Amino acid sequence: MRALARPRTEAAMAVEGRGLAAGYGSLSVLADCDIEIAAGSLTALVGPNGAGKSTLLKLVTGALVPWRGTLSVFGGAVAQARRAGEIAYMPQHEAIDWDYPLTVRDVVRLGRLPAIRARGGWRAWLPMSVQPGADTEAALGALDAVGLAGLAHRPIGALSGGQKKRALLARALVQGARLMLLDEPLAGVDRDSEAVIRRLLIEARAAGRTVVMVTHDLDGTRGFADRVLLIRGRVVAAGTPEEVLGVTPPDPVAAALARTGG
Repeated sequence: MRALARPRTEAAMAVEGRGLAAGYGSLSVLADCDIEIAAGSLTALVGPNGAGKSTLLKLVTGALVPWRGTLSVFGGAVAQARRAGEIAYMPQHEAIDWDYPLTVRDVVRLGRLPAIRARGGWRAWLPMSVQPGADTEAALGALDAVGLAGLAHRPIGALSGGQKKRALLARALVQGARLMLLDEPLAGVDRDSEAVIRRLLIEARAAGRTVVMVTHDLDGTRGFADRVLLIRGRVVAAGTPEEVLGVTPPDPVAAALARTGG
């Protein structure tokens, strides 16, 4: 297995937000939301459908601007962290156009774009096909790590659901970002893919990266995540999995979780 580069580590908050409010059009999703995620931790975001988990990730990626409140990534502005390639984002399976004519290797190589842009110069604007071979080697190393090296030249749309999730994870890994945001990485995957994804996320945390994942698998969160944030329009509980999930949550959160099968 090819080794992936170790990111820098820093004893600080990876994500810190105060009084966040956000939504879409006139629909409010988050209101008066405070959040703290320690650098180097593996944090699970749990809660009912529509509670604001994915919206919170979009705020941290910079894809969505908060209506109110403050938000920082590694002590600086979100836009600054994004430009520096410090944020890697793995979207939900449904958010991807799988019919786009790209190979698995091509999709993973896109994770190298932030590093290519950071190098600057005229080469930064050339197509991936003529970038230095080291970027392709890094993509192949990430594919090796997720067990898809033999499928590098297969069309991305031809993969199974679990394999597609692995390819998206490889794209996030190859970026080398200090902060990894994953929206439902374990949803709908086969048992082998789930084991691979869990192992690589644990390894990413051990390498000093900060991992934040949305999940409905409450049982699987115990013994896996360092911390759990229970979200329902805001953070209603935060702590270790045992503290947040080891006891019955207060109503109405418990009822909402039960309705969604979370």
